[in-house]
Amino acid sequence: NDDDPGDEMEFITITELPLNGELQLNGSAIGLNDTILTSDLNNLEYHPNRYYTGLDYFYWNASDGKAMSLNASIVNISINPVSDPPEILMLENEAAIFYYGEPALVVTETAEVYEYDNGLISSASIAITSNYNSSQDSLYLPSHDGITIIWNDTTGVLTISGIKSDFEYQDMLHSVRYINNKRYSPDSKKRTITIIVSDGGLES
Repeated sequence: NDDDPGDEMEFITITELPLNGELQLNGSAIGLNDTILTSDLNNLEYHPNRYYTGLDYFYWNASDGKAMSLNASIVNISINPVSDPPEILMLENEAAIFYYGEPALVVTETAEVYEYDNGLISSASIAITSNYNSSQDSLYLPSHDGITIIWNDTTGVLTISGIKSDFEYQDMLHSVRYINNKRYSPDSKKRTITIIVSDGGLES
């Protein structure tokens, strides 16, 4: 309520922060009791916590530059679920080294696979995407129940398909091996291996 109804609002004050997200102004976080000029309100944004869906709210109070409103106002926010792509995290930062004479090299020992909607992955591709030598390089995965494994020596892509949990795909990625058929004098160029997982709709 304003005793001077002709006055215009100059700023608002955030009197209660949202519980499940963050308010930002021009990319910077807004804190409790922070003020925002009326001219900046179009730049005020709400960002829900990652993977949160449901309801949230915050309270604000207005001022005409002379006095604050007697009553705070509430902003109610509804965050609707959307499909989230799966993720591969914790991949090694250092390059793996294949030594002459080794039978095989583990592609990754630390990768973690996450599917946030229902925990199911439908396929994965592991590809040698740079300096692939079709006469030497290959990728190998031992057989798994309910999984189709295809190695394409033309493109350098190992494809894994079959619906399994994200944890099971994580375990399979840890079992993928790089093999060089020319064990004692292989092409020494650095290879890049790219890993992608799919939930059937979105890819990592």
